[in-house]
Amino acid sequence: MREDIKDLLNCEGIFLLAGWLDSPGAVLEYKVALACKLQIIYPEDTDPRPKRSVLVEADQLTRGARQESYGHPSDNHSRTARFWSTYLDVKISPQQVCFLNVLQKIGRSMHAPDRDHLVDIVGYIRNVEMIEDH
Repeated sequence: MREDIKDLLNCEGIFLLAGWLDSPGAVLEYKVALACKLQIIYPEDTDPRPKRSVLVEADQLTRGARQESYGHPSDNHSRTARFWSTYLDVKISPQQVCFLNVLQKIGRSMHAPDRDHLVDIVGYIRNVEMIEDH
């Protein structure tokens, strides 16, 4: 195990196999990977992390990472609204940009359902609220 742990520290992540929870060595590797913030890929139905609500995740993203990347939703969606308004020769509001993005995510979900689409949909609705509060 000592050699395995040394090797693990040079990895970008780990892939856990089915039944990993029954292996003391795999559990130790998991704990080391978790502590070292390595990527952890779980087999189906064995992810021990608690599931966050899409509402909580979207709120955290819109207040944090997304805002850091794109600026306040009012600024970000206003830029997009100006581009779309010019292209379409129709006045588009920042809120309408959010609603149109929601429709796009619904269309994508109809083709390939994915939890991330739900988070994004809630995030765009949260952006509308943030724009109106701005």
